[in-house]
Amino acid sequence: MERANLYPDDTQTDTAVGTNEKRLLSARPVASPATEHESTTQKISLYQLINKLNHLNFIDQPLYVNFRHKKYPRTLSIKAKPQPCQDEYLTCQWQQEASSIVDHPDFYEFENIIIPNGKRFLVVEPEISGINAHTIGFVLPETCSASDSRNTRRHRCEGIHVYVTQNGALYYGSMVDFSAFSFRVQVKTAPPQTFDWVNADLPVQVILFDGNKTLYSGECRITKQTHGYKERY
Repeated sequence: MERANLYPDDTQTDTAVGTNEKRLLSARPVASPATEHESTTQKISLYQLINKLNHLNFIDQPLYVNFRHKKYPRTLSIKAKPQPCQDEYLTCQWQQEASSIVDHPDFYEFENIIIPNGKRFLVVEPEISGINAHTIGFVLPETCSASDSRNTRRHRCEGIHVYVTQNGALYYGSMVDFSAFSFRVQVKTAPPQTFDWVNADLPVQVILFDGNKTLYSGECRITKQTHGYKERY
């Protein structure tokens, strides 16, 4: 089963990934990245960006605020809900714990905002106007870029195990690689299991873990899969 989408436009149950879980997950890739074909980026105007932000607010969907650790190769991504926006000034309410950023500003530097947009995503690089335990404010740029989520850089993984469940069926396997928007896992059947028990049109529950420590647990959507009988990606 490949690329269970973490950030679909459709409303999903909050995956409630904690700050520590995100650190562990982003710290796990092997040094050499797996890079897919380069995507063609498209320029998006401030007017178009404001419309998209207000649409996210209307449908109660988050965007993702990314911070990079200043010392270690780690990225922290935190969900935030954009508030109604009329000009270049944007305020977002944190939807997840942000104490790592608020309490330790010297450890992280702001990188960008990622906004899901169907099979594409918007990458925005605004300036931070203010930040506290509840909200973060931005000054939006005149333009941002839109890219295809299928063509982002992917990072190979080792030693991360996975459970995929749906309607009582449980499949065990390992995580192969991940990007900012999706991840790919390899799972196998154990008799009398069959992959016919999985309905790819419905969400699955995924648990990623390293030994006894859970790195991620939540609902995901299957966007692509192979068709093996005993093993699938």
